[in-house]
Amino acid sequence: MITPNSVSAVSPPLRRGVHATTKISRHSVVTPGQAAKAGITRNQLRGPGFQQVIYGVHARCDHPDPRSLETRTRSFLATTHRAALAASVSALVLWGVQVPGRLTRDTTIHVLIPIRGAHPQRTGVAVHWSRNIASVPKSTTPHGIPACDPIEAWMQAASLATHEELVQLGDQLVRFNDPLTTMPDLRRRLSRSDRRRHVRALRRAMEDIRPGTQSILETWLRLRAFEAGLPEPLVNEPIYDKTGRFVARPDLYWPALRLAGEYDGDYHGDPTQRLRDNDRRRRLDAQGIAVVVATKADLADPSHLIRSLQQAHARARTA
Repeated sequence: MITPNSVSAVSPPLRRGVHATTKISRHSVVTPGQAAKAGITRNQLRGPGFQQVIYGVHARCDHPDPRSLETRTRSFLATTHRAALAASVSALVLWGVQVPGRLTRDTTIHVLIPIRGAHPQRTGVAVHWSRNIASVPKSTTPHGIPACDPIEAWMQAASLATHEELVQLGDQLVRFNDPLTTMPDLRRRLSRSDRRRHVRALRRAMEDIRPGTQSILETWLRLRAFEAGLPEPLVNEPIYDKTGRFVARPDLYWPALRLAGEYDGDYHGDPTQRLRDNDRRRRLDAQGIAVVVATKADLADPSHLIRSLQQAHARARTA
């Protein structure tokens, strides 16, 4: 995992005459106390060189993304208990997990603190608390933000997510590229959480989680294939011809049915990518493998896709 270069919150005070904004990093946020240590007055913080991220926390006016989840989470943590952690869906986003659209449209910051009520009230912040925060599995995200670890954040998200969303988030933890954990570790942690809230929902989701997906939309397609009555597919499994030459790596593959399923996202509309897709599907066709393709249009109404999967399944069984 590549970690961006860390940037200190406050740079050492510079010589007199240097503009106040040069005393902190362009990517940093500061409280009035931190600003004062850098020689920046409250009046300067209220001036044109700075902007308020949340109440009591400022950034330079040229901060690249003051409304991002990362910046807002970092800002809130600067104002609350030092043991506080980014939590739930917010922590998952900071860990680089693809999050389903309904959950990303809610811009609420989720934070875990050790003492009930020991935090400032802020609009757009959901504060959760734990009597024993020291035992909560935690680490530091690539952004340098203290957070619940990916498995803990996934389990916390059970209070917000539907069954399908929990499966999508779980698939992301054991994804094809840069997995954040393993299936054995996920099962082991869940087995130790018998007294946890929403544990039944987490167990149901665990039954449907599969390693090796590359996106939450691949998970969506796999779940639609289950609805269509298809058996368990292989996920992102490479296919080779009889000579051992690589043919393709479809999103889903049913070897016994000679059937593959793929989700074409927006980037598949690029002319170069479209040529690659067509070439790959010609290679699959040459091996006698049919391909059912899902697109963005199927997200709103998957009924046509489900019928296509059922028809392809029926044809494969009678072939």
